[in-house]
Amino acid sequence: MCILKIQSASQSFKAYAEKCTMPIVSVRDAGEVRLKAKGELWKENGISFDVSDSEWDNFPGCIDDAIVFLTKHKLELAELMAIPGITDAYLDFALWSRLDGNFVTQTDSIPPELVELCGALRIGIMMSIYDKRFFEEEDESNKQDKQQEKDQQP
Repeated sequence: MCILKIQSASQSFKAYAEKCTMPIVSVRDAGEVRLKAKGELWKENGISFDVSDSEWDNFPGCIDDAIVFLTKHKLELAELMAIPGITDAYLDFALWSRLDGNFVTQTDSIPPELVELCGALRIGIMMSIYDKRFFEEEDESNKQDKQQEKDQQP
């Protein structure tokens, strides 16, 4: 999975989103609720785009999808990145950690073609590494909660 995230301290993206041809994941304005339970609000305006829906363990597929996305939308992205007030823009690759006790390091590389495309558009690259065990434990916990709710129904 890969999401392009763009943030601005001063520019709302809501009007832009109405005419955008890229696949939008979300649009938000500063001051909107981020985490309701904690009462946390977004500090900046933001828009995010679906770059790749490849699985989290298919980093090469995500890279290929990102290259296709940036190439296909290069002109529209250049116009978007020229909007005054952009404070941050990056591709966020979600990856599963492969550190399971048998490995002490995890190495993933970014090909020059993607680096060049991102650099030309002033888009950074981030890799968010997730521990798959956490999600498996959470899934199991949710299954147990749902089963308990079902067992308690008349």
